[in-house]
Formats: sequence, structure tokens, C-alpha cells
Amino acid sequence: MALRHLLVPAALVAALHPAAQAHGRGPSTPEERAHVLKLAADADKDPLAAMAAEGRWFDKWVDEVPDIMFGGEAPARWCEGAAKGDLRKVLRFQYQLSGIAYQIEHQLLEPKTLEHKLAIHQAALEGVLRAYETLRSKAPENRSEKMEEALALRAKGELPAFVKSLFAARR
Repeated sequence: MALRHLLVPAALVAALHPAAQAHGRGPSTPEERAHVLKLAADADKDPLAAMAAEGRWFDKWVDEVPDIMFGGEAPARWCEGAAKGDLRKVLRFQYQLSGIAYQIEHQLLEPKTLEHKLAIHQAALEGVLRAYETLRSKAPENRSEKMEEALALRAKGELPAFVKSLFAARR
């Protein structure tokens, strides 16, 4: 009898939890995660083609899947301001894709420590820089001063400190 009373509140809590309400679906599947990793590898080679082919699927999947969260922390907002127009859209896609791919590869679906968050956002920014280099090589008009500065920081080995400074600046 007592067990029955415990199960009802637990079921109610589960039903009210936002992850449980994510369009009535369960957690990401191994096949979906593998698909995201392949998409990230494809995007490293050709971000425009990857976004055109799979961008809608990826956005929908991110919105619906309850077990993977990656959002607009300070480094993501910095990227938003580092480019304009269509370049901004591609870099936003690449940032989220690279960050989530890192989470999947390192089994950090729910990062709890600042170190984990920094590693994920650094991987996301590194993905953006790879995409930016590809896009800039194809169309020099895609040049962005902020992205060039981030490339210089990466070349000097200072990208981890830069990502950490973005987190510190928001506090």
C-alpha cells in the first residue's frame, strides 16, 4: 500500500518534467547519435552542404530530444556577434553541431562541472573555426575580424583561456 502512494507522485513528477514532455519522445537513440557524429564530420569538410542537407533535421532533433542540452552560453553569444548574415547562420549551426558531437563522443550529455562546459564550448568554437576557414577559403568576403582574432588565439594555443574568459565575463 505504501509503495503505491510513492509511485503516483513519482509518475506525476516524471510527467511534469520538461524532458518527459519533449514532444512525447524518449531519449536520443544510438543511431541518432551516430548520425549526429557523421553530420559533424561532414560539416567539418563542407559546412554549407551539411547544413543544407541536414540542418532542418538537426534543428528538429535538438528541439525534441530530451537528453541532450546545449545552449546559448557566453561563447555561443560571442559567435553570434562575430559574423553577419548567412555566415552567422552557418556558424550557429556549426557551433551547436560541434558542441553536441563533443558531448556525444565524451558522454557528457549532462555536463555538471565548469570544466566539462568549458571543454564542450571549446570544441564547439573549434568546429566553428574549422567551418569559418573553409567558408573563407571559398569566398574571401566571408572574412570576419572576430573570427580572425579567434584563429590567432588558437594558433598561439590561447583558445582555452579565451573560452574561459567568455564565461568569466558573464558573471
